[in-house]
Amino acid sequence: MDFVSDCVVGLGAESVRIINIVDECSRKVLWTEAHKSISASKLTEILDKVAAWRGRPEYIRCDNGPEFISTKLQQWAGDQTEIKYIQPGKPNQNGIIERLNKTLRVECTDQHWFTTMEELNEALDQWSVAYNTLRPHQSIGYKTPDRFEILNQKTYFTLVAA
Repeated sequence: MDFVSDCVVGLGAESVRIINIVDECSRKVLWTEAHKSISASKLTEILDKVAAWRGRPEYIRCDNGPEFISTKLQQWAGDQTEIKYIQPGKPNQNGIIERLNKTLRVECTDQHWFTTMEELNEALDQWSVAYNTLRPHQSIGYKTPDRFEILNQKTYFTLVAA
């Protein structure tokens, strides 16, 4: 998981943070959402939603940002989820999410002027659906993330969600 910073153009040109969460195996976007700010408490709320849908992950790879090193996230992870931190200044160690961040910018946020947070989140939702269902990925044999998971359902969910 990682954050992307952007802005909403409108009254006040608000800065926003977008949380991106991706499954490293299937390349499926599990969550992307913009907020004015994302505290550690908000982050754990989002992770609870993802876990309710997908199950708790065995691990989460992230950088050393304040939300990610917080006690709140450590408590959320507990003994069930390992937090794998990349080395400071080495975003290439989390290359899958960095690639997703770039793709999000090129295909979505750089394409439009968003005047409200709702407009931005609607575009993020539409983009993530297309990314997961229509866009083939070279790294998973030119399949969409949804198709990859369907084709590998028995093995995939046994390994990932166990």
